[in-house]
Amino acid sequence: MESTSPRRRAATRVKQDYTKVALFFGTKDADWTSSERLFLLTVAYFQATVGFLNFFIAGLILWTFSQGQAELFGASSTKATSIIFWFFALLYLLTLRPPARSNRIDMHAPFMVALPTRRFFDDFRPPANIEIGLSHTAVIVCQTYLAYLMAEILTQQLFATSYALLVVLNSIVTPWFLFAKSTRSKRILLDLGDSFLSFTLSVGLSLVFFLLPLLEFQLLSNHDESHAFTWFAVNLSGIRIFLVMPPLQLVSTSVPNLAMVICLRSTIVTLRTMQIKDNESIRSVQPMTGPAIQDLRRSSNRATLISGKVGWRRRTQLFSLHQKDMHALICIFTFNIVWGLTVLGILLHAQYEPRMCPSHCMASSKPWFSSGCSCIYAQLDCSMNMTSDVDSYFTKSLLGSNLQLLHTIRCPLRTGLSEHTLGLFTNLFGYSIEFSNMTEWNIPPSSYPSTLRVAIIRYSKLTTVPLALQSPNVNLRVIHLVGAPIQSIPNSVWRNWTQLTELWLSSTQLNHIPNDVEGLSMMEELILSANNLSTIPAFVINMSSLERLDVDANPINVFPLELVLAKPTLALSLEHTAITQVSLQAYKGIENGYIRLYSTPYCEDNALSTYCVKNCASTCSTVHWGDYYCDISCNSSECQNDKGDCVFI
Repeated sequence: MESTSPRRRAATRVKQDYTKVALFFGTKDADWTSSERLFLLTVAYFQATVGFLNFFIAGLILWTFSQGQAELFGASSTKATSIIFWFFALLYLLTLRPPARSNRIDMHAPFMVALPTRRFFDDFRPPANIEIGLSHTAVIVCQTYLAYLMAEILTQQLFATSYALLVVLNSIVTPWFLFAKSTRSKRILLDLGDSFLSFTLSVGLSLVFFLLPLLEFQLLSNHDESHAFTWFAVNLSGIRIFLVMPPLQLVSTSVPNLAMVICLRSTIVTLRTMQIKDNESIRSVQPMTGPAIQDLRRSSNRATLISGKVGWRRRTQLFSLHQKDMHALICIFTFNIVWGLTVLGILLHAQYEPRMCPSHCMASSKPWFSSGCSCIYAQLDCSMNMTSDVDSYFTKSLLGSNLQLLHTIRCPLRTGLSEHTLGLFTNLFGYSIEFSNMTEWNIPPSSYPSTLRVAIIRYSKLTTVPLALQSPNVNLRVIHLVGAPIQSIPNSVWRNWTQLTELWLSSTQLNHIPNDVEGLSMMEELILSANNLSTIPAFVINMSSLERLDVDANPINVFPLELVLAKPTLALSLEHTAITQVSLQAYKGIENGYIRLYSTPYCEDNALSTYCVKNCASTCSTVHWGDYYCDISCNSSECQNDKGDCVFI
């Protein structure tokens, strides 16, 4: 007598084991086999590991945020939030530890029940059925709030919709297991269901779609990608949902994850300490002939029909409507089902509600409780639309009230956008006006919404700083005034820019900057490229947060040694200057790439030419070449139209 092949025996055993997993959920004694327990433990360990990675990476991203990034995204305490995220990462990590010996003690033993602490907590602890149902309901409510936020502001509509559908699934399907006979199996099943869906919602999706790309952006890029509003359209809402959280949102994120940690730990401890049922012995069989196999198949088909009927009766006996606290259990169950169906109805209405967004709406969301277009990022190229009334393209009736990014290219805005237009969008994060004929913009600072963080005006005919930018509100962090014959900026305006973290004044024909400017301690980037400055302003050395200074294409002929020694890691661009000599003390900064002297007399004639890169054109600096801005100085065939940034011109 010969035995069947090992592969067939293994397949049969696995099939039996996984069938038992489904059958044992709801039985009085969930005595699973070793392979069944291993499968469930693998799922739990995988979730705990990914949960740890999610919160560790989220904390790392926030920890690496500069003060300027924190101010830009409205994060008031990035370090504290990082610590909270790492605390959750630690909790996920602790769920992986083997259960202590005390976990194997029967918690219902008389000596355990008699403990004072046990009696104290039992007095306040609700019955098991109610506790399981209420914890699941709390998770559902928190997940629904996050789904609402995502639908409101995320431009990745598929992501937001998938999240909401999983919330519906968790709300409608999982509560049925509240009626399982076995309290232990009920708790394990609901714990696994809640933890798996919470893992997918709060951890898995955010890790794949947002945190890993953001980690790469923070650690492996030069951040030029964020110059494009398309980057903000994709990442701004994700950062605000998954990283920068107000208190209510932090609670709504913490509760499901705390519940998930508890669920995972409870499941792992139960699976690691429960009694294991031995696998059934494997019998060897004699090889069959052809007719015998046909008879076996006919018998197998009849057995399948019979076992199907028996299996159905078996499954119907796994659940019971006669349990303790049945009325409360039915109320919790009904609430979850009604809640899930309501969310599903709202979601379907939001998905199939006609939302006719105009062609200049580049990214939009689908809020639950509003109809019409909900544009997040609008970009109007007037050379394609041939319009003279730019304000008529930015109205609530066309774009909705949720606009965060406003971008115009080659538009006739001689006096700028109207005060009324800016006042329509109370969530506006930034505007960018490129290649306009703007000569003045005299709206008051109060016309800017309080949410405005970024103001960009590139290549205009302005001769003075616009009135609203001369004394901006305290929330504005970034000002770019590029390509305008401004020539000079008075001290009074510099004194009103102390809250800025980024200031670009390139190609503005500046020939003088006051040396007594103070209070720019928050500024991280100061870009003064392509002006008429013969020296670097003296106050720069006192800017404690400064990380980047570009003074390329200026008639500077003296190397700023004092500044380099005071700030050895400062990214300093001195390209296209007249510098001929550099102190030996600065060589390390040149070798490490902090100091750029490309296209200078010194770089061309010195032995350090190996650290110099030849610019693609005599007017184009490497710091502006392909930086996601269209720079006129780099818009040439030799520079590939600024590496493609100027293809629209």
